[in-house]
Amino acid sequence: MAARSRSFLVWGAGGHGKVVGDLVLAAGHDIAGYIDGDPDKVGQAIDTIGAPICWQEDAFLAYLLQSGYPETVDACALGIGDNRLRQQRLAALEGLEVPPVIHPSASISPNASIGRGSVVFPNAVVNAGAWIDEAVIVNSGAIIEHDCRRRPRWYGIGA
Repeated sequence: MAARSRSFLVWGAGGHGKVVGDLVLAAGHDIAGYIDGDPDKVGQAIDTIGAPICWQEDAFLAYLLQSGYPETVDACALGIGDNRLRQQRLAALEGLEVPPVIHPSASISPNASIGRGSVVFPNAVVNAGAWIDEAVIVNSGAIIEHDCRRRPRWYGIGA
């Protein structure tokens, strides 16, 4: 049974945000818009479907603290390439939906675990017993072998 389509905000509107946006679409979901740190970019469309940068980070965080996600949004995807920033943004979304987003061409063992806020790109392989922590990027064509444990690269270094 296929997962139902969700409406995502993509947090990050740079290069990595664009590829995460593509991933969200490939996984069969919709993009409600993007979040970016530059208030001057609000209103600009950054992808071919015309999804706009609809929130500036500080305004979005203030709204979340008061209201949770807007009514038209089901979840958030992390489109930030910096490992430490991605982990910080995930912590700011505590208690809200930030599911892993997995490309349909990725091969994921039913005995693997993929954490909240992680992304798995096209043609990646995650084998049996693999454990992927929160906010991890598994890039295109990557292979995570059986029983491997993956954390964000900076994990535990000056955290």
